Amino acid sequence: MSATDVPAPAGPSSPSVTAASPAASAVTSSLSRARPAWTPALLVVIGTACLVAAVPVFRNGVVDHAFPSYVQNDPSYSVARWSAPWVGGAVALGGIGLLCWLLAVGQVRSLRRRPAPVAPGGPRIVDVSEPSGLAPRPTQAASEY
Repeated sequence: MSATDVPAPAGPSSPSVTAASPAASAVTSSLSRARPAWTPALLVVIGTACLVAAVPVFRNGVVDHAFPSYVQNDPSYSVARWSAPWVGGAVALGGIGLLCWLLAVGQVRSLRRRPAPVAPGGPRIVDVSEPSGLAPRPTQAASEY
């Protein structure tokens, strides 16, 4: 064994150095796979539920208190009290609902832009040496003009 030789790793199954990693191919296949068509519908349902739930949560966060007048012939007054956790929760629910709607619109647009499926047997090879149905190629004289 010379100084440039590297011993093979010990173990029952030693991977080949030139073979592609199965983990890398699994990542690319998971990135290129299509999303199911029902995903935008689910996002719309979740988004609508969040937006509908935001209304009563916000109404619970704003409470109007009425106080009687202490002096005779003076009108009573009311004070609106805002509860930050309730209002913050309503804003968060509204934001999640709008985000779900935006994601659903994006996925519907990507579903419509998806290319048509290829016919069985793969794409058809077209011979481009002689174009059919197109104008003839320009001759040498036409290109000098």
